[in-house]
Amino acid sequence: MPIEGLKEECGLFEGAGVTLAPNAGGAYLCQWERLQVSGSGDTPWLAGLETFDCPIAHGEGRFAFAPGALERLQQGGGDVLRYDGEAPNGSTDRLAGITAHGGWVLAMMPHPERALLSHHHPDFHRRAVLARRRGEALTTFGLTLRMFCNAVETVTR
Repeated sequence: MPIEGLKEECGLFEGAGVTLAPNAGGAYLCQWERLQVSGSGDTPWLAGLETFDCPIAHGEGRFAFAPGALERLQQGGGDVLRYDGEAPNGSTDRLAGITAHGGWVLAMMPHPERALLSHHHPDFHRRAVLARRRGEALTTFGLTLRMFCNAVETVTR
């Protein structure tokens, strides 16, 4: 069964040489960021997604690695989600999300659960006005809902 989230204390990445460290700037960050699906890993969580906007809200959300751990992660295809552009928290290799256990476990510090509905996006009102002018309708749900639908579809197959 897919599992989303990561806290060091849960032990799912124990011994992997990865930790969540304080943000490089030393400050709590609360903002929206564009994320890119990347890497070669196969994970049900990100199927059908390429780029999407997602809020971050953390003071300790920077992925940091022991010597050789990042290379092992990349060789195993676990480097699956990156910030588009510079990582706001200074995360190694711009990583926003990594996987373990064959892609079933996704660890990410952005908060996809805070972007499930399209009106959660800070640009929603501008997008709504432009869509109305074009005679189009906005979708009710945001792109991050796809992640959770992927998990449900995977376990119910």
